Amino acid sequence: MTEMLTSGTDGAIGQLLANCKMGLLAKTIDLNVTKFSLQTNVPNFSAYSFFTSVEDGIETDANKYGLTCIDVNRAGLSDEQLIRLRDRSFRASKFLTGFYLNTYFGDPAYLMTRASHTYIFGTTFDSIVWPFYVKRLLTLHSLEHGLLHLKAGGVTTSEGVGTLFFGRSGAGKTVMLTGLCQAGMSFLSNTHVVLDGSVAHGIPSTMRIRMDPVFSDLIRRKRLSKHLDENEYNAAPELLFQNMRSSATIRNLVIVDYSPSRKSEIRSIPTDRFLNFVEQFSLPINAYGLKDDVMEHLEGDLDKFASAYREMKNDLIKLVSGARLFHMNMDVTDPTALREVLEALA
Repeated sequence: MTEMLTSGTDGAIGQLLANCKMGLLAKTIDLNVTKFSLQTNVPNFSAYSFFTSVEDGIETDANKYGLTCIDVNRAGLSDEQLIRLRDRSFRASKFLTGFYLNTYFGDPAYLMTRASHTYIFGTTFDSIVWPFYVKRLLTLHSLEHGLLHLKAGGVTTSEGVGTLFFGRSGAGKTVMLTGLCQAGMSFLSNTHVVLDGSVAHGIPSTMRIRMDPVFSDLIRRKRLSKHLDENEYNAAPELLFQNMRSSATIRNLVIVDYSPSRKSEIRSIPTDRFLNFVEQFSLPINAYGLKDDVMEHLEGDLDKFASAYREMKNDLIKLVSGARLFHMNMDVTDPTALREVLEALA
């Protein structure tokens, strides 16, 4: 690890960092579509466990985005030193109450944004780094570069023909893509993709798996670390799958909605019905509640916000209009059901 301070730091924040009792440990996180630097004064920083591509130090091409997480107790900082420097935004006010994003809570923290660098002063960070920072970063990066960030898992054939999976939490997306990859398809992403037209780029991260019949043996054998929620664990995709790809041209879009109490089925869905679902469950501005963050990024400009959201929806419409659309209630742990899913996606 390398000790360094962020170059170009805001003067007042820079003084706080300079006065920290410990140096900053720096790493570079590769998200496939972009990189960011992650600095902290916390040894053995547990939030690194969310990522699968981490390098020591700050690479030159990771200077565009940066995150600095400071444990205020280790740094010896007081509320009086921090309160005047925090952002005056909706998100920063929520951070002060311990609410970060969507369903993620924790200790109160101070959020400070200076250009493309974000500073978090608090005491715990696992519920902030991936749940808040990475989701916001991918959404804003996509906004700036004419891309589309979606909450979705994905697999692909060896030729690069891909399928994306959408669904509510607990609907079986991870089990679905795990079954398909173990049957010979290649892993693309578990929870996030960034699309450039019809080409989806997977965002590398550990997978959130549950202590259930599908994953319990792996969790015990590998002694996997716990995720944020009880009964959930982090697993690198490499532990589960032999074949990995970083991008794919999307042909199939699937809403996964597994329930053993309902009839097993694979059915096609009309475009408008599919759009109504994924707009709410897959566009991060809706799925994670990032509308205030996007509005803040656009300097509170109503016209810019309306235009940006229109572009997101137009890109989503193009993706959905050019793909085969399915709704699946299938138990892929059953070999017969797995074959049916593979045939439908072929």
